[in-house]
Parts: sequence; structure tokens; C-alpha cells
Amino acid sequence: MICNITLIRFFYHREAKKSISALAFQTLETISQNADNTILIISKTSTYMLGSSDIQNYLNGAANGKGSTLLSRNLRNALYLSLESMPAAESIMILDENGNSECAARYTMPHAILSSPREADWYDEVHRLSGAPIFLINGGGYFAPDGENNYLSLIRLINSIEDVRPLGYMIINIPLDELFSVSNTKDANYSDICVYSGHSPVLQFSNSMLAQYFSENAISELFALKEKEAVIDYLAESSSAPGSYEVYINLPEGTGVPGMSGTMSHVESGEKRPCCVTPAAVTTVEGRSHVYVVREREGILGMEYYAEQVSVRIADQNDYFVALENAPLDQEDRIIISSTKALENGEIVRLSE
Repeated sequence: MICNITLIRFFYHREAKKSISALAFQTLETISQNADNTILIISKTSTYMLGSSDIQNYLNGAANGKGSTLLSRNLRNALYLSLESMPAAESIMILDENGNSECAARYTMPHAILSSPREADWYDEVHRLSGAPIFLINGGGYFAPDGENNYLSLIRLINSIEDVRPLGYMIINIPLDELFSVSNTKDANYSDICVYSGHSPVLQFSNSMLAQYFSENAISELFALKEKEAVIDYLAESSSAPGSYEVYINLPEGTGVPGMSGTMSHVESGEKRPCCVTPAAVTTVEGRSHVYVVREREGILGMEYYAEQVSVRIADQNDYFVALENAPLDQEDRIIISSTKALENGEIVRLSE
């Protein structure tokens, strides 16, 4: 899922006596900019992280009362690596249902003022979304405000990759200063900014007159310009930018202004597949794919675990799942998704808690 964060920046004249309500759209330059490059990286990375073995092992251990120093250390290391792949993010927190957490931060972690996610106003909404993200200021009240050092927080539920039961929560914090720099808003006397997640405001204009003038209805009209269903009149691959397309759409009269940019999305439902695994579980060599499954056998010292290589055929795949066709697997099989070294068929393995 792509998280749509919209920055709306308004420039107005420095004439202090001029009433904001007297301004017309013709005298007001409006920039509505999707911070795609910033948010998309964080959104995609957070999605990959949901199935991470370090996060899954840590939260499963906490849920089963088998937490360990090793699991915590492995998770912290993984979080710091993930943080490096998200330049705009300041910190990451992984929480279990009881509020126990592991964190990674570039400088300092925001101070939590709630003892567990159950106390947060977003608790029910995050569960309703079943893993889809929401954006709120300062973790939706989970963190204390810190003067001008406030954050836009991505919050999402972490489900088990085995049985889809809720395990915990992920919070990724993006400094508001970082979002402001995306829209290049530095002079507070000349411009103001608000932030929307989808159609919901997460940060209102600081200028009270702007906030009053651009009421909820006015903002809705702005989004109405941004999102329209339309018939494509012309579609062809671009000759100047290979891999991209040129699209021509006749908009209704009075819709849009010269120079306005936009995005086009296409959604298509795929075929339901009976057997799907995480991409980390599948190894493909010279066009042939296989997974490793944990088996048990009688060894010299008693029962032992070993890795059995099972050949599979990929029917379909995306960034998050690989669908297997007629795979000789069942729901009880324990598929290996990570290991400390390359595996071989029949090799003895030790399971990590």
C-alpha cells in the first residue's frame, strides 16, 4: 500500500493588513505536493520489515514468554540497518501488546508517555486496518511533544506471518522539519503549511486566519481537483523517457489549472493462491526454485532437526509474497526464512526462539 502524504503550502503577500479572506485563488499561489520520494521509501521499507525474521522472532518470543537478550540484540541491529535505508526517518520502535519495546534512533528516541499500545487512541483503528499504515503526529499521543521537535509517525500493526494473529506494533518517526524541507518552506512570515494523510489532516496551518479561511470544505474542493476518475484518451510509451508513459486525459471544464501535476494509479486484483510464502524463503538458481523445510529424524544423539530442500514452482510474485503452484507443502510445514549461513539439503539445523 502506498501512503499518500500531501503537503499543502500557501504563499501570501507580506501586507500585514491584507485580510486573508479577501484573497482569491488568483492572488494565491497554491502548491500541493505529494512527498512521494520521502514517504514511499519509508512505506515500502516498513512493509518489508513486517515479515522480518528478527521482528517476528522478537514478538513471538515476547508473546510466548520466551524473550531473550539475543532476540533483542538481533532486533536492534536489524532496526539500525533499516533506519539507514530510510534517510528521512529519525527513529523506529517495535512494541508488543504489553508495551515492551526495542528501538533504534539516529539521535534520541521520542519520550513515550503511554505504558502500552492499548492506551493509545489509535489502537482500535490500527487493528481495523490489519497492517495498513496510518499517519499521526507524535505517534498519535504515544510520545510527548518536544517543543519544535515534533514528528509525523507511521503506525502499523505487525501480524504473524504464520497465522496472521496480531503480534505487535511498528512506529516510524519522521521529523516534521524533514517534511518541511521537502516543500522548501523556511520563511514562516511568507508561507504556511499543512499536512494531510489521505483526506485526513494530521497537521493544521499555524496561521489562524489561513486555518479559518481554508475550511474543511475548501480543502475538500482542493482534493476534488486532485482525484478524478477519467477516461484515458491516449496512452503510449514515452520516446524521451523509456519505461514511462505519456497519457492524455480530457478533464471536465473548470477542473485543474495550468502547470498542475498529478499521479495516475491502476489497481488490479490478482488470482487467489492457496500457497504463498515470503520472498525470503525462496531460493532460485539457474531458473529453478526451492525452499527449505525443517524436518526431524533420529540422529546419533537422539532426535535432531535438519533442512530438507523442496523444489517449488513460482506461479506469481510481488514485493511481499511468492505464490507457489502445486507445492508439496502443508500448513504444518516449518519453512526456513532466514539462516546464519547458506543451507544445504539434509544439513542439521538448530531452531532459534
